[in-house]
Amino acid sequence: MNVMLDRAGMLRHATEWIAAWNRRDLKVVLGAFHEEASFRSPRAVPITGVPLVQGKSAMERYWRASLARLRALEFSLLGVVCDVEAQAMLVHYLAHLDGTTFRAGELFRFKDGRKIYAEALYGDADAHFAAPGTAAPVAAAPA
Repeated sequence: MNVMLDRAGMLRHATEWIAAWNRRDLKVVLGAFHEEASFRSPRAVPITGVPLVQGKSAMERYWRASLARLRALEFSLLGVVCDVEAQAMLVHYLAHLDGTTFRAGELFRFKDGRKIYAEALYGDADAHFAAPGTAAPVAAAPA
């Protein structure tokens, strides 16, 4: 099979991914991944001992353990960058986790219309984003 996602398909993956995480619906999150997919995140290290989680079943164990530690989770989509030719997408979002909000990005690579690789990239927590739905303030350029 050689399914190529177009931009609309990638955008659908992004919005469904955000919505599924906000519902804590791992079945939907995992359903978009290949069995042999892998996920890289520095947040995996305290739970798995390594930053690279390999295989869909290992990803499910990691995400279940991670969700069990979180009282509150909400993702707010900021933007999506799609590279249709490379079958890659970057989802930029605000992550609101247990009262802390920070900017994050998730890089996805697709194979046959499903995610084969994901990598989470995190920015610093920022007090300006304390409440979900708040707009990002524009900082003045340094003099």
